[in-house]
Amino acid sequence: MRVTNITLNANDEEVAEFAFRNPKSTGTYVAKAIVGLDADEIVPKFYGFSLNGQTRFFDRTVKKRDVVMRIALNPRRVINETYSDLREEIYKAIAANRTGEVELHFYSGATLVALLVGYLTKIEVPHTTKTPEMQITIHCDQPFLRAVNPVRLEANHISATNPVVIADSLSTAPHGFKFVIRFNAAGDRFIMQDQENPTWKFDIFPGELKAVSDEVDPEAAVITGFQINDELHFSSDLNEKYLSLVRSGVTYQLVDKIQLGSIWPVIFPGANKFWIISPAFTWVEMEYYAAYWGV
Repeated sequence: MRVTNITLNANDEEVAEFAFRNPKSTGTYVAKAIVGLDADEIVPKFYGFSLNGQTRFFDRTVKKRDVVMRIALNPRRVINETYSDLREEIYKAIAANRTGEVELHFYSGATLVALLVGYLTKIEVPHTTKTPEMQITIHCDQPFLRAVNPVRLEANHISATNPVVIADSLSTAPHGFKFVIRFNAAGDRFIMQDQENPTWKFDIFPGELKAVSDEVDPEAAVITGFQINDELHFSSDLNEKYLSLVRSGVTYQLVDKIQLGSIWPVIFPGANKFWIISPAFTWVEMEYYAAYWGV
């Protein structure tokens, strides 16, 4: 991921801009040093076994991230701006709203390519230095840099036969994805796996389902399996996993219908091949947000 400059945003407004590759002396805030944007301490986390029980699967992730930025202050004298004015703009960002969240936006030229969400946890000001500076620390619970806009795959660009190939040429880190399919035939099972002789699979067996809405007649709300025109809604995003079925405008939750030993599908950098065992269906939509280990 190519990055040329970074902005600090709070409450949906830009607080400060820092040139990343070539700090400009004409900027109000000049980034002298930035640490914490690399892939530090990559940690393997065990999450399951292969179907034959012989291979252990691991997520690779990084620990919570602290981004530390040393900034030189360069007030605009022409408008009587002072060093204190510039410091106060950063101080205001500590709690600009009820969540206290700030965002670091990463640009390639004029294009916003990724962001990090976190909290300002430390502002250090060495008042006695000849060149006024400040150092800020932003703590990020979610360490991956994520794209701002999703990659949306048109339904007619997704293979209708196995293997289903999803290519991600942007990401450097694995990530979840979302899709919606509409069934063209009835059936009792939906399986997504990695190959014809799978090492893992994601197996959904609905059985009896009850609608989420209390307004639906309880007796009429109990259904079995998938029917024509049912829609399956899926997401394996880290903080937004869900699985549901929509029938005639009524939503049925399916998370408890995922079979024991199932592995949530994710997208890895490059080409991903999936085999799907299911009643006949049509893709409605699919999307994902690119993910990056660091800059």
